[in-house]
Amino acid sequence: MSGDDLHVLAEEQAALRRVATLVARGAAPDEVLAAVLEEVGRLPTLLFITNETYVPVSLNNQFHVDVQFTTADLLLSMDLFKTRVIKPMMATVANRIDSDGAYFGYQNTAASFGTPGVSPSSYLTFANANALLDSEECPTDGERVCLLDPFSAQQSTSKSDPELN
Repeated sequence: MSGDDLHVLAEEQAALRRVATLVARGAAPDEVLAAVLEEVGRLPTLLFITNETYVPVSLNNQFHVDVQFTTADLLLSMDLFKTRVIKPMMATVANRIDSDGAYFGYQNTAASFGTPGVSPSSYLTFANANALLDSEECPTDGERVCLLDPFSAQQSTSKSDPELN
């Protein structure tokens, strides 16, 4: 680290220490916020400048899960209520989101290999898909994935190269 970097780091640490001391003394939230803003204004440089952006999202699918519970369920502790009522509801919602997302991806995929709804019968399907991605200049950064349901994964693995078994 250069001398300038060390100087900036020392000033940032001192500013953090001053704010932390104020919090430890039990200062009011408004006073803490004012101190934070003052300390940020004192810093000589900001090392990272971010540009906040947003992407508008429109929800075109709605889904709900009906909740049925008894008065006895209302007497449960929060942990038991979460286990018996909330978690099953969230699993239903999560499965619906997975299904809708996969269907949206299927509808909006420009190119594909194999037949939708039919498990790949050999490794050739995966190799052809990889070749298509390469020909379309898709980055080869280790982020490529293939999503299969558990039964298709089992079927394609059992029929594929021995290396995958």
